[in-house]
Amino acid sequence: MVYITTTKNSILYNIFETLKNLECESFMLKISPENIHIQSSDVAKTSILDAIIEKKYFETYKVEETLILDLDIDFINKISKLFNKKTNTLIKFKDNYLYIETIKNDKNDIEKQFRLNVNYNNNFNIIDINKLQINNDFRLQTKTFLDICNDLNVFNDDFTITMTDKNTCFSSNTDCGDIQYYIDYLTNNTNIQVSFKLKYLIKFKLLNLFEHINLKLENDKPLFINLKDSNININYIL
Repeated sequence: MVYITTTKNSILYNIFETLKNLECESFMLKISPENIHIQSSDVAKTSILDAIIEKKYFETYKVEETLILDLDIDFINKISKLFNKKTNTLIKFKDNYLYIETIKNDKNDIEKQFRLNVNYNNNFNIIDINKLQINNDFRLQTKTFLDICNDLNVFNDDFTITMTDKNTCFSSNTDCGDIQYYIDYLTNNTNIQVSFKLKYLIKFKLLNLFEHINLKLENDKPLFINLKDSNININYIL
């Protein structure tokens, strides 16, 4: 049995939109009695999005057994655009179909129902992101981080984070010169220097929903971004 209801401003819609922006083709949807787990990577295998939404987040959550599905992100995203910020949503599983339906507020409302053909994927190779051991964890305001990324992206898609015991420098180089933004309160005893593509951060729209982000940085390892509140835990690896 799967019977879940969620509000019209559910973060599920934002996750689906972000997966589409990141050029993911499909995603793993794991519905268990404890939570909903979503994981996917982009076509180029450059980034991984891993989101866990606890049962307490939802208005109603009745799940008796674990279900793992492989879903097309393009189709799901089209559905979510019709629902987003307009109506509460019912998600249920019945007769081997996944149903997504609107919840009517009164008898004059139109009831929308989408019945999805599903692909069971109990052998889905879920990436254990906890195996990525990065000991450094730095917290900063999301707005500060996004402002820096957007500014540097005006000049170049490539950017570098250099962290020392004095400060952290976000920089980008062009043929005409270079740009450097410094944050003095972010320091580390060991020097760290990592480089990434800004486009994968600009497309990660989930950042806008959280006041703070946690950055995990280490030499020769991916960038690890964590967004978290009481019932949501989102990790983005680049």
